[in-house]
Amino acid sequence: MKNEIFARNLRVHSQLVEILDEFRQRRVQAILLKGAGLIELFPEYMREREMEDIDLLVKPGQLKQAKDALVSLGYTKAEKDPYAFSRKGSPFSVDLCPGIWYLDSRENDSLWLNALNVMDSGAQPPALVLSPADFYIHILAHASIHHKKFDSRWQKDLELLKSKYPEELTPSALETKIKSYGIRLPLDFNESAQSGTPYAGHVSRFWFLPLRKKILYSAEAFFPPSEFLADRYGLRNTRELALMRLIRPFLLVLHVWEFVVARFAYRYIKIAHK
Repeated sequence: MKNEIFARNLRVHSQLVEILDEFRQRRVQAILLKGAGLIELFPEYMREREMEDIDLLVKPGQLKQAKDALVSLGYTKAEKDPYAFSRKGSPFSVDLCPGIWYLDSRENDSLWLNALNVMDSGAQPPALVLSPADFYIHILAHASIHHKKFDSRWQKDLELLKSKYPEELTPSALETKIKSYGIRLPLDFNESAQSGTPYAGHVSRFWFLPLRKKILYSAEAFFPPSEFLADRYGLRNTRELALMRLIRPFLLVLHVWEFVVARFAYRYIKIAHK
């Protein structure tokens, strides 16, 4: 099993080098997130870490160049996800991320200042990974808030980071960093993964955020960039774009209403079974 994982991750490494080389030619920077970052940061982890996709954080202003780079390499955009790309024959799809969802624009900018450099041997293009604390917090928030489920891979990721960066990832240091972002996130994976919201995904994200960031998150969701709308809904002209700008808020309100109904039903069922 480990040999199979290692063989697949070697292919991922080759895939990453190709993508980052194209990014470098187009002057696009990328931060490797989650599994992709860990196996490049700790090569010995290649034999253990199973992966499903490659997550790359890019700056919002370089998102179009990053998409163009992937298309030039033969990747095609997913039908309903403007940030997901895949290519026939490549082991994994590629997800572009223009920002970490629980951070504001200033905090996202600071990620780039504190990022660690990896894969910079001269024989291959450089790449970045998050600082130890941000790496740990991102994995924990992704697992416990966005997916709301326990996964042994993420637990091992957190344990690996703590073993490699014991001084940077003390409980007090992590609590200070989390508090600076204005969020509340238990440091224990099992505790944080307890379900408090019946839905995972974007609704769970919104529920987790403090008020100020709820407002920012909602504004971005209701009024996303035109490029996002065009890619998300396959819009072909400015008339369709203008119409979708009017329709999208109602679609999101309907989704929120479905969530509220489901939440009350979830609480009622829990009380009824006590």
